[in-house]
Amino acid sequence: MTQIIVIFELDHQAIMIRTQRLILHPATVSLLTAALANPQALAEALSCSIIAPLSEFGRAPFEYALNKLRFDASEQQWWGYFPVEISANVLIGTCGYKGQPDEEGVVEIGYEVILDKRKQGFGREIAAGLIQHAWSDPRVTRVIAHTLTGSNPSSRILQSCGMQFVRELIDTEDGPICQWAMDRPVS
Repeated sequence: MTQIIVIFELDHQAIMIRTQRLILHPATVSLLTAALANPQALAEALSCSIIAPLSEFGRAPFEYALNKLRFDASEQQWWGYFPVEISANVLIGTCGYKGQPDEEGVVEIGYEVILDKRKQGFGREIAAGLIQHAWSDPRVTRVIAHTLTGSNPSSRILQSCGMQFVRELIDTEDGPICQWAMDRPVS
């Protein structure tokens, strides 16, 4: 079960995604600003607990998304989300897209789950929620993701969501990676 909920912040709308056990809060300008200030500011803004560092990737993804949204707030739904476990009311990681659909209708998803919450199905739930949300935009024809090479939890998560291995690539920062994809389901 994935629900798409439209919320409003200042003069633009944001999309909240609700899955069975999670609420994916859109990383709005105010939430990204709080995240960059300190974890307590983000916890207060989300009204939840934070039990681990926000991201293994540091501040850079939050700074990048914030700059994108300050430039064009209409891209709100195509950047970050903060997944909060409903029952524990705790932030369990970060997730989102790497921008709006390109000219061919392709969007890329990414996600990370904090160590204490791994191996509980949250990665799959986040990926499935992001994929389902992507299909709500008629421009999206394909959803892609990238993982490290070899069998790993992320590749198994993507396969369980219906994504297929496409090819191996060389990333300038990460070295060899695998690309996964899923085309829009036929109605």
